[in-house]
Amino acid sequence: MKLKTTKGLSVKKQERLNDIFLKMCRNAVRVRDLAKLYNTTERTIQNDIKELSKIYNITSPSRGVYKLEVDFQIEKKFEEVFSKFILKANYDIFSEFKELIKKIEFKTGFTPTEFFETNIKLEKLDDNSVLIDLMQAIEWNFTTEFDYKSKKRLVQPLKILNYNAVWYLIGFDVKSNKIKTFKINKIQNLISKNESFIDESLRHKVKSISTPWIDKDKKQTVFRIYYPLNENVTENIIRREKEFVDIEVEYYDEREAFEIVKKYLPFVKIMDEKLKAKMKQFLKESMNFL
Repeated sequence: MKLKTTKGLSVKKQERLNDIFLKMCRNAVRVRDLAKLYNTTERTIQNDIKELSKIYNITSPSRGVYKLEVDFQIEKKFEEVFSKFILKANYDIFSEFKELIKKIEFKTGFTPTEFFETNIKLEKLDDNSVLIDLMQAIEWNFTTEFDYKSKKRLVQPLKILNYNAVWYLIGFDVKSNKIKTFKINKIQNLISKNESFIDESLRHKVKSISTPWIDKDKKQTVFRIYYPLNENVTENIIRREKEFVDIEVEYYDEREAFEIVKKYLPFVKIMDEKLKAKMKQFLKESMNFL
């Protein structure tokens, strides 16, 4: 996610980490400038960079200045970047890495698309041009008309998601006056129209969507995170004790909640018994792949 950064901007930690990383993809960064930008301390920025350094090769050419060293000779490093920012994130992140991708292709000799197909096994689209046309429609704020499940739809494309290797379109359905999810492989006979039906507030709202299940009702639950992982939790806390923290989790589909559970295994307790049973089922299914 690309943030609109202004002087004294206050952002959440994960958003700040993403933004710092994207800045490093372009130029070296200065701790003092970032602390002022995000309205935080230099120590906080130093800790952020230390956390990013666990994944990426970050060097310091001078005191208080850090830069990203693009060295993807090791295929593992290549996998870490793209599995983190493409597979589980939004497709619009891909556009932030155009220059980085060029360097990767030069060093490795193979394209991200080939990597995805052989390593991550993304859904293969029946018609790749549909994805390109949708991206262009989003960029130019166009509406599209297409056939979907035997019905003609007039949809303003807002975001492209790739969730668990499947491609989705998040768009504003003009007829129903709702934001809906469409599987891109089921979209047919797409035509772009030079008109728009939404305002910027709606577009901004969709930026935070990271799940294809927006048609469902949002649910809430509580997870208890125990020591030592409780020390890393800073958001959505409703109770904090020495040995644990309780966090409130919002989700549309149980599979979203499962992604959160996996981050904290084995130091997490699911308070809702029905959800716990569902999580055990997902975990068992995941173990079948090993």
